[in-house]
Amino acid sequence: MTARERQLSDELNRIRSTYSFNLGLLLTEALFRKPWKIPLLPLSFVLFNIRYIKQGRVKKLHIEENSIELDENVLMLISTTEEGTASLERCAILATEWLNEPERKVVIVSPHEDYPGFLPKKAVMYPIKDPKLLHKQKRSEWNALCENLISNILESHRPQHAIFDGPYPYRGVLNSIKSFPSATWVWFRPEGIDNSTLLTQSEHFTKTERFSISDRPGVAMHESRRLPVKKEWKRILLDARTYGSHTMKHDVKMHNIYNELGNDITVVHPYDANAMGGEITSVLSEQSLEHLMGAVVPANLEIVAAMMAANLPTLCIHTDDTNPATLADLRKGSARCPVMFCHERDTVQILHCLTTLVRDNNAMRECSNSVKKRNWVSQIIPSLHKD
Repeated sequence: MTARERQLSDELNRIRSTYSFNLGLLLTEALFRKPWKIPLLPLSFVLFNIRYIKQGRVKKLHIEENSIELDENVLMLISTTEEGTASLERCAILATEWLNEPERKVVIVSPHEDYPGFLPKKAVMYPIKDPKLLHKQKRSEWNALCENLISNILESHRPQHAIFDGPYPYRGVLNSIKSFPSATWVWFRPEGIDNSTLLTQSEHFTKTERFSISDRPGVAMHESRRLPVKKEWKRILLDARTYGSHTMKHDVKMHNIYNELGNDITVVHPYDANAMGGEITSVLSEQSLEHLMGAVVPANLEIVAAMMAANLPTLCIHTDDTNPATLADLRKGSARCPVMFCHERDTVQILHCLTTLVRDNNAMRECSNSVKKRNWVSQIIPSLHKD
């Protein structure tokens, strides 16, 4: 029996056990099916009420005995693929932070096929097929599969906290929330939710969370710290403009700009096995960035924050589709940090910025305000954070 069938069965049993339903059965039997019981109706009504009160007490005890007791040390994360690997990388950071306490456990649901290179080894992983690879006619079947998988996880691992990281919640996730309302459900959107249609979906969740790189409300991404300036790095430039996107674009203009920087500059892309140490590397990991000269990134809150935490000179390229509030947050939050901004169509300014990044790399690092990454999960689920 699927979770949806179980939910419908429970609803049917609930209706059949209501006072009005059973009173209707009593009256139907006395007035229509067996009229000879009409003289006994007052007595039958009294006995019916006594029996209903006793059954209600027994049912309440049965529900309390069989209710699922959730474990506050267990966290479930649901990753999506609409933004490429960005959701998986965020979930990997949340999982790592959560597992800092030895008694805690993380369960992750993800459609990403390359998850082993990102997630901590102690995380329990449940793979699921990517819904984007299915025809629209198959989406209802996938949602039923998703709902059943999440419900089985909730019944088996009993997580008190569940975080969904995706641009819009799947129907299978929403149905699971209805089936297990006692859990704490968080919808995590880095840039927040400004779509009226999506705002109505957020009502299903316990709360929504967003990132903040400045003083806006949200999950703070960094804090000040004193950091010695690293003076040794390789002449490698990371091009991570596709971070947060599901598609890879070949940009001839950027290729020509990189060629003008000189033959001694190597441009690599995320997860390039040959240039990034021979293994899948998270672009949000400070350890993965420490040997780089600089980076070219999109107007994305968490990746810019990661570059700031690594004190890595960075060019942030924004587009016409960039959220103005996000861009304003990035500009304000990266003040006094080695971050420059250009529009994707302004190729002349992009070349100037990259030339400055290469020529004055050490000066950009020394003149910046050092920051370090803050713990995300302790802000999303603050009640369990231990200082």
